[in-house]
Amino acid sequence: MNTRALLDGHEFDLAALARRFSEGDPRIIVADGGTFLEASALGSADFTDGGQLVEIASGILARLNGWATLDDPSYRPVKLGYRFHRDHPQGGGSDAHLMAGDQARLRDDLTVVVVGTAEARMSAFPVMTVGGATSSQPATPDGYRQLKRATDHPDVDDLLLLLGRAEHIGWDQLWKAMEIIKVACGGKAALLATGWVTSDDLDEFGYAANHPDASGTDARHARRPPATPPGRVMSLAEGQQFVRDLSRRWVDSLP
Repeated sequence: MNTRALLDGHEFDLAALARRFSEGDPRIIVADGGTFLEASALGSADFTDGGQLVEIASGILARLNGWATLDDPSYRPVKLGYRFHRDHPQGGGSDAHLMAGDQARLRDDLTVVVVGTAEARMSAFPVMTVGGATSSQPATPDGYRQLKRATDHPDVDDLLLLLGRAEHIGWDQLWKAMEIIKVACGGKAALLATGWVTSDDLDEFGYAANHPDASGTDARHARRPPATPPGRVMSLAEGQQFVRDLSRRWVDSLP
């Protein structure tokens, strides 16, 4: 039984996610002015349990957001719209699941109230039937390959969840991503042996991430012992691209 979760975000980001994940499980489908996440794991969930639906959908969406963030520097993670649809077993439309704070109940073919997590946004919509329509843009199979790697490699899964759940990728998130990759490779020496980064790269990244002299209040620490800065100090944007490039090389190296 198909169950879908409404997504909320900028139209460019919703389209970018649909382009990467439109043919497979999970997938993003677009119809009637809405963008939805559809997954077999949602279909197997108890449709009367709103908390379970949100938990499952949030985990799947975080992984999709994580890969899209690595794949496109302009991408901004989309969020759950807290509105769920389920097809009737015998056809004839869809059920809607009403989410209101911690309370959830079913309403058939009426309206749906949406409540966000960061801000209370209350609005009502007519329930619409998606009918299996998909995005007209071709799928990018690379996204599904990376999801398969996340299933096979817990370190990749941790990386995607870290990036996909972050509202803003600052030095804290970048440092944690670097730690995941470094340990997965077997330590600093093993990472350097791959040729993906140099010792100077790591020094520049580490100084910018940790020293307030380099990154001000965005740095991971408020105070650090005096140190000679490296020849080049990364900006946050450069640090983001550095970790993005390294992450892709590492993930692509895995079976």
